[in-house]
Amino acid sequence: LVATVLFTFALLSGEYALSLAGFVFAAEVVRRNEGPLRRTLGLAPFVVPTIAYMGVRAWLGYGSRGSGYYTDPLRDPIRFLTVAPRRFVTLLANEWMSLDYDSFDASTWSGTIVILALVGIPLLVMTLRRLMVCLDESERRWFWMFGGGSVLALVPVMAVSPTPRVVGASMLGVAPLV
Repeated sequence: LVATVLFTFALLSGEYALSLAGFVFAAEVVRRNEGPLRRTLGLAPFVVPTIAYMGVRAWLGYGSRGSGYYTDPLRDPIRFLTVAPRRFVTLLANEWMSLDYDSFDASTWSGTIVILALVGIPLLVMTLRRLMVCLDESERRWFWMFGGGSVLALVPVMAVSPTPRVVGASMLGVAPLV
């Protein structure tokens, strides 16, 4: 009940609170010895206010229109899906490597993706494999909760043009891992 009330107040303060849902979801996924029903119930204090908030938002016609900065995924899903991949990669790079939007101009975008795919991802996988061997089961769960939460926390902010200020919530997962 307390989580529901507090998250409702957070949502009433702004959509940015949806970033916390990434950590809640990651925490529920890595919970040990819990069945799907128990995990679903763990998400309820966050899912119920989110559905209510989004419903009232749509019912009252709130949201941004015609903005180059904000792309409403509910009102303009095609436009959102068009910009989402670049925004996600830019936010992820900003979150983990402090590279901002200016680091990815149109002329270097495809080259950056190729480099990340060919070099960055294999390097990340090798590093994670070596790290996982050194951690006990409890530490691995914490790692996946913070790491997964930091990535999932980016999804709600993909609606806005990627800037360093929107990765604040996701940094709650990056900081303890670093």
